[in-house]
Amino acid sequence: MKKISLILTNQLMLRKIITDEKRTLYEYGIGMLLETLACMTMALIIAIVMNEVISTVVFFVVLILLRTYAGGYHCQKFWQCFIVSSGTLGLCLLTIGKVKWNMTISGITILIAFVLLFAIAPVESQSLPISEKERKCLRQRLLVSEIVILIIAGVVYKMQCTSLLQTISIATALVCISAYAAKVKNKSN
Repeated sequence: MKKISLILTNQLMLRKIITDEKRTLYEYGIGMLLETLACMTMALIIAIVMNEVISTVVFFVVLILLRTYAGGYHCQKFWQCFIVSSGTLGLCLLTIGKVKWNMTISGITILIAFVLLFAIAPVESQSLPISEKERKCLRQRLLVSEIVILIIAGVVYKMQCTSLLQTISIATALVCISAYAAKVKNKSN
């Protein structure tokens, strides 16, 4: 991805669309865009192959809502992230398709994950420390996100849509596990 973002940035420079001062910013931004597109394309392919497009959308909505404010484990390199993310999504969708939990287990999983997540969030990384003011803001936003997800889970429960509630519970548990993994990684560094 770095080579492609470098080539694209060079083209922008040659065409005088960007200046040399903004070169690094554009290289980074284009690289992030390409990595995000690669991950989303793979997620869409996995969702279509497994016939779980709706579950994938719900999974990502929950994941993004929580992970944005809670933080979590980050791989060192893009290819590691790509493999871990794709594999995790595939395993989660496989679990949703093959292992049926009852709705009570899903609800309990969501509640336990929310409590455990809120207990340690936000998890900072060494590359991105969090001030006390930012910590309070992120915790408030996490709480709002958890409430929104609980409301959605309640509606899904009322609709008796077991697979979507299971999707929400797996996504919340995954974010919780990721946050604790990041906490352990941070302590070991």
